[in-house]
Amino acid sequence: MEYLLLVLTVGLGALKSIMTKLTKTKNTNLRDTTKINLISFSCALVVIFLLGIQDLGSPFSVPIWLALFYAVCTLASQLCLMKAVELGPVSISSLFYSCGFIIPTIWGNVFYQEGIHALHIVGIVLIVASFILSSQFKRGKRISIGWVFAALGGTLFSGLVGVIQKLFTNNYSAFSLNYFLYVAFAFIIAINLLLFLVAQIIDRRKKTVQEPAPEEEITEEGEKTKTGRLILFTIFLGCIIGLVNKINTYLSGVFPSIIVFPIINGGAILLSAVLSKFIFKEKLKAIQWVGIMVGILGIVLLALGQMYV
Repeated sequence: MEYLLLVLTVGLGALKSIMTKLTKTKNTNLRDTTKINLISFSCALVVIFLLGIQDLGSPFSVPIWLALFYAVCTLASQLCLMKAVELGPVSISSLFYSCGFIIPTIWGNVFYQEGIHALHIVGIVLIVASFILSSQFKRGKRISIGWVFAALGGTLFSGLVGVIQKLFTNNYSAFSLNYFLYVAFAFIIAINLLLFLVAQIIDRRKKTVQEPAPEEEITEEGEKTKTGRLILFTIFLGCIIGLVNKINTYLSGVFPSIIVFPIINGGAILLSAVLSKFIFKEKLKAIQWVGIMVGILGIVLLALGQMYV
């Protein structure tokens, strides 16, 4: 059952990347971003509630600060990724974000002595190499300091999310998982709401100073179709976020860090690259396909290495 969940969460992680791209619109600002996050994280909270409704009578033994820390890191990792994509290359920004799995992997081996084999190390090296090979490096494109901070922030916060998941599963009852996620996602929604209100105030002040930019002519029917499709994608994205957080937190207590985090992060980015070719008709270079093959080999070595620990 646990291995099926591992395969499922890899697929959901890839779909999350696809849905995130589909929810992006032209000239997305802070208000639009927080609005999308409000809808998606609200849907995620509903999904988590429905999945854990049978544990409502269980005691809540997790400190509030841990749920708040999880909420801040989860939201900050997504905001950093979005900012990095805005300021620099999408592929390299995603690479930095995905490499965050190294942080909880090291954490699990240092603090929980989960065991490590030479095949594990080779597997991780191959997965990181696959990220680099799969990335589209563009010559002559200048990288800003803002992009560097955003990319490194994505690495740090996505890694801290994994650390908190590992910390939770090793110190608190599994019956508290649903309550932990309820509180964490409630914090995320509250923070997003605050950011949305701030963005509203900033936009209003800008409109009083500047004249509104000319808008593209769009028919009423076309606008409704576009809005309806965006809402549908956002709701679907929220359902995926809820499922991914629930499954990943559970699996972090079932598998060693050296297995679960590289497979979840590495598998998802490799699968999303393949899906993008068919859904968005993105053309992959030969070296990118080599990167995908190298990544798959790395994941296989991680699984084989666990047999010798």
